[in-house]
Amino acid sequence: MTSERDQLLRVSTTENTGAQPPSTSYETVVDSQWKEFRSQEEQLGALSVDVSSIKRIAGVIQGEVSSQNDALDELEGQMDQRTRRIEQQRLRAGQPVESPYSIGTFCSLLWPLVLLVLVMLWAIGIL
Repeated sequence: MTSERDQLLRVSTTENTGAQPPSTSYETVVDSQWKEFRSQEEQLGALSVDVSSIKRIAGVIQGEVSSQNDALDELEGQMDQRTRRIEQQRLRAGQPVESPYSIGTFCSLLWPLVLLVLVMLWAIGIL
């Protein structure tokens, strides 16, 4: 394959210039091109390793950001719930506080108590 390529390159160069190029010049150019190609391959290999490392780091960062977003969403939900409870308490505080002891409750508890005292006095024989 290389010899066919070399022949084609020599023929095309000869046809263009009309003279036979020196073989050392051609070999030198090809060698320098191959060295440049290998150098670029090594650089691309190193770059590939760096890109893979950055991709892995980005994946870790993305996972952490996602975890933090979930925590913030949960915290926001809890804050909304607490805010609603505070607003309810503020509304309650603004309304007058009703005593659990109303006149009706007092009378309903007083009559059985009076009746109980009368029954006890009757049982003892005072009445």
